[in-house]
Amino acid sequence: MNTSELAQTAARLQEAGATLEQTPSLLGFDGFIDTIYHVVDTRQSATEYTRLRTLAEYGGRIAAAAGKSTNVEIVPQNVKLGGNGPIMANALCALDVPVTYCGMTGYPAVNEVFRELADRARLCQLPTPR
Repeated sequence: MNTSELAQTAARLQEAGATLEQTPSLLGFDGFIDTIYHVVDTRQSATEYTRLRTLAEYGGRIAAAAGKSTNVEIVPQNVKLGGNGPIMANALCALDVPVTYCGMTGYPAVNEVFRELADRARLCQLPTPR
C-alpha cells in the first residue's frame, strides 16, 4: 500500500466513523500474553549487560554450544497483550466501536495485561484449557 492509498483509506475510515460506532463487533479466540525478552551476551553487573541484538547472533551462540554445556540468560523487558483478536479489539475500541471479545483473558479474574481491554469492551472470558 502506498502513501496515497493509505491516505484514501484513512479518509474513508474517518467518513465511516459515525456508522462504525453503531456496528457491534465480535472478536476473539487467540488472545495470549506476549512477553518481550533480551538475550544477554555479556553481563557487566547485576543491572547492566550487553544483549544479543539479532536472531543470527542468538543462533550463533546456540550453534557454538553444540556438544557442550552453555548458559543463556534472558531478561524480561515488556509484558503486553498479544494475538490478533485482542489487538483488533483494542483498535476498534479506540474508534468507539462496541466490542465483545471472547477469549482467554484470565479466569476467573482478568489478567492485568487485558485490563484496558476489559475496561473498554465486553469480555466473554474462557478458562485456560487443561
